[in-house]
Amino acid sequence: MKLFRNIEVSAYGRRDYRLIKNTILCLKMASFFFLLLPLLYRGYETIIVTLSITPFLFLSEFWLPGLWKKMEGAGIDAEMPAFLAYLMPYARSSRGLVDLMISIPKSLKLRFIESEVERLRRLINMGMDSRKALKTLAKTTPNQRLGKFLFDYLNAEYMGTTKHSIVSLLYDYAISSLKEKWNAYAEFGRGVVEIGLGLTLSFAIVISLAPIAGPNIVVSLAIIAFIIIPLMSIGLIITMPKIGGEKRYDAILSLVPALLTSAMLAEGFGYISLIPLLVAAPFIEAYNASIKKKASKALESLKLAAEKAKIGKRFDEELYKARFVAGNIAEAIISSEKIAGKMGVSNAIEKLEQLIEESERLSESLRIQSILMIAVSIASLIISILSINFISSIYASIPQGINVGAVAVARNLIISLSPIVTFPSSILYKERVPSLLPSLVSAIALLFIK
Repeated sequence: MKLFRNIEVSAYGRRDYRLIKNTILCLKMASFFFLLLPLLYRGYETIIVTLSITPFLFLSEFWLPGLWKKMEGAGIDAEMPAFLAYLMPYARSSRGLVDLMISIPKSLKLRFIESEVERLRRLINMGMDSRKALKTLAKTTPNQRLGKFLFDYLNAEYMGTTKHSIVSLLYDYAISSLKEKWNAYAEFGRGVVEIGLGLTLSFAIVISLAPIAGPNIVVSLAIIAFIIIPLMSIGLIITMPKIGGEKRYDAILSLVPALLTSAMLAEGFGYISLIPLLVAAPFIEAYNASIKKKASKALESLKLAAEKAKIGKRFDEELYKARFVAGNIAEAIISSEKIAGKMGVSNAIEKLEQLIEESERLSESLRIQSILMIAVSIASLIISILSINFISSIYASIPQGINVGAVAVARNLIISLSPIVTFPSSILYKERVPSLLPSLVSAIALLFIK
């Protein structure tokens, strides 16, 4: 059975298939709405917009499946460390990989892995044996790392590899996945910071074209910055690599004081605009300090749980306390003891601890880079203001040589952007909630030198 002409049901889980189907239908309906725009709003601009967007929406069946697969692949990559940590306790047991995948607890919230598990169930229901179904899944999964892992795991079982070697295989894949995820995240973070810097410095370039530049050009550039930087900051928060802990959606709230200050600066409130940052910053710093203490205690509990498991003592209480850093994986490990045994659980806890420590080590290197990025972001804002002041002083001696309105608007908008330009760099510092101190410092600096 096929949906339209480009999507096979067997390539997706039932839930994803319905979602893609409904999305394509909505986009096709939207394309007819855009066809009506020239009748409602006359003008060349409307015709250009209609001709540009309508075919893109109507032909969504050709590009949406590929985009969906890429999104699924990225989602699986983010969930791989948690998925592998879940498998570790059972590596020494007699349970097969198919059985383990089908039994993944819902509490782990591995949304993209579960989608692949649903496809695995479909393949088995079609009459395939477990080994063939896993091979088919490995060939068709949108994530190459998951596919290679499934092949390697199947080969290890077929060759009679020792249980210890299988545990090592799981751990190696988890570490490799974690490193790659942090490297990709760091690259994305640097890209976001560079975009913010580029938009900031472009104001000076626009003003250098003073004879032809008008306030509208500057405002358009600012609108782009005000939209792109917050959206990409939210993307940085959501995509931050995690092993088992909860997503840090509360970090998004720290963007609110920065946006409020930006809006007040744009309206010309001056130093009064700093009130949202001055109020929120101390609370966030205190909150982050308390979170660090909790994380440190949780990691100590995880180490103690591993030591107790090795000598055969009960470890439930310590592992429960470690949920702050291990998330729902801790509960999955506890529930695995009856089947996996004390040795399997002990190894799993030890490897989980090493994974979390490796994640902290990788984030620490990014934290050092973020300090430099914060300094560069503040410097770029100051350079932009000084450049505009310098350019305007040069043109001031030339009759009708500069658009005074454009200069005033550009100067004011750079100052208003100062709280949010530094925000992506603050996110990369990897606090529970991004610090607002860089935003406060940059805003004060620009208000002082304007």
